[in-house]
Amino acid sequence: MSVQTRVKYVSFVALVLILLVYQNCAQNGDKTASNELSYNQSLPFAFKATIDTIGYMSCSNVTDPGANPRAYFTFRAGAYDNSTGGLSMTKDFYDATAYYTQTERAVALASSEYNSNTLLSLSIRSSSDFQRPYSAGDVLAGEALDSFLPALDSAQIAGPFASEAIDASSGFGLPLNYFPGTGDQRLMEASLRFYKNPDNVAKAVRDAAGGSGYLTVAYTQTADIMHTLLRSPLDFNLPAATPPSASQTTSNSVFGTGYKIGFTLPYGYGSGEQRVLANISETNLLTRAPQSATWNCDSNFQFFIVRPEDIYPTPRLQNYVIGADKSATASEQAALIAIRRVLRAEDWWVDARNHLVIPKAPGGDYCYGKIGTAPVDYPGAGSSIGCPVSANGICPHFVSVCIRR
Repeated sequence: MSVQTRVKYVSFVALVLILLVYQNCAQNGDKTASNELSYNQSLPFAFKATIDTIGYMSCSNVTDPGANPRAYFTFRAGAYDNSTGGLSMTKDFYDATAYYTQTERAVALASSEYNSNTLLSLSIRSSSDFQRPYSAGDVLAGEALDSFLPALDSAQIAGPFASEAIDASSGFGLPLNYFPGTGDQRLMEASLRFYKNPDNVAKAVRDAAGGSGYLTVAYTQTADIMHTLLRSPLDFNLPAATPPSASQTTSNSVFGTGYKIGFTLPYGYGSGEQRVLANISETNLLTRAPQSATWNCDSNFQFFIVRPEDIYPTPRLQNYVIGADKSATASEQAALIAIRRVLRAEDWWVDARNHLVIPKAPGGDYCYGKIGTAPVDYPGAGSSIGCPVSANGICPHFVSVCIRR
């Protein structure tokens, strides 16, 4: 073989070897990327949401469009103290992404089937079918359902969430209740509003949240605010830490927590409507097993709602402390802190001594609807507290709060 031929042969072999090496590297790179995507898709469920406050406002017949939804609600739930509530990371997800950077962990949420494209949602659900939201009419966002935060795989949620450290005592990530971003979805809070309806519907709502169903904090199947279906592990053909039993269905097993809400008469009342919170118990909606939790629904956290137009015609109301929040005792301070979780200072005056609130809206109060000249029988109107007292009087409305300890 001539020198020239030998050089050509060696060059050809070298080129083939280079191509083979390149092909193998490319294939290995594709396999690595493919394997990583496949692994991310099957990551375990990442989220545990804990709310530490539930507020209930009994207003009904609120048909005036001037009613500010920030001020008025039926149920308001949120995480207002990150030592007792917030969005936490499950240990299963943390362990599965133990060698990820924070950025990789945040990105992985968007490619994980269990965790991508979902909202943390508040609604009332039937205990026999978690996929059926309670509604007094059309199922509308901000009325029959509401989201606490933007999509959980969005940058403003996934970024801070991915940086959570695991708390050894609880086995979950340290909870986050406040997130960066713009708009009104930085605090983990959501509200339901059935107040446009009459009193009989208000009672039906209380029955739905306390008898036939749950106030639920769960995860939607998609990040569409109007999507009513909740996320279940049975929606996905993925391995689970605990395989579902034969009795589990998408209707009775979803990711989230159910809150059974008890109601009672306001403090000191012997008759009338059960318009204040009495007790709360929790249920794991995945297993339908009770969850251990301590809720404080003290009567100290009950406030009756006064119409501004009733203050001056009613001498005894003139003695109430109106204006800046004031508290002279530890009990009053505790009541003020509790009620201010759900009532904004921009919207309400709070009298912690006499346990009343008064709306600040220029148009007056909307809570009682159009009741004309009918008097509101506020507490203390008779020698014994009951409702109603006067012949054509109506019962006062209340706002009450329960705090998770």
